[in-house]
Amino acid sequence: MCFQDIDSQKRHLEIPSPDGSIILTVDGNEGTFKLNGKQIGQSFSVPVDAEIIWSPDSQFIINTMSLGGLGPVTAGISYVVPGRPEIPDVTIPIQKDFAAHHSGSPCTKKVNVGGLTWEKDSRTAVLLAEVPASSACGSLMGYFEAYEVSVPEGKILARHDNRETIKRWRKVLTPQMLEK
Repeated sequence: MCFQDIDSQKRHLEIPSPDGSIILTVDGNEGTFKLNGKQIGQSFSVPVDAEIIWSPDSQFIINTMSLGGLGPVTAGISYVVPGRPEIPDVTIPIQKDFAAHHSGSPCTKKVNVGGLTWEKDSRTAVLLAEVPASSACGSLMGYFEAYEVSVPEGKILARHDNRETIKRWRKVLTPQMLEK
């Protein structure tokens, strides 16, 4: 959700949900959700490098935030309409699982976690765990795997190695990721 003019911090975005019922409006650093033109829930801060992915049923978003440069990058899943229970943190369990499957390198302990896509049922979010792009990480630099997470429980359903991730989600990966 980039600024149209970074120097003046000018940003006005209107991002409709898939069914068009809700619009995420971003003005400067402030975001709001609007239903039929009326704000629902509280306003919230939208960092410069934030990304969102609407669920196909327009009920949830995956929000990814980068805290600059090489990271860290974290992701969360939220209900759009207020008053629903909070969805458990997904970044820390994914980081722990990734580290458990890739021991021996300090770079695998705090991998970046970001949103990738939704499965068609809107109850399964797909997130990526990626080793930071740092020369200190050697051959693991940029290595990634996908995690399927249940919504709203926030539980890891499956982990997919790099090859399987590329095979299953090729259409939504960047060209750089396809080279891994």
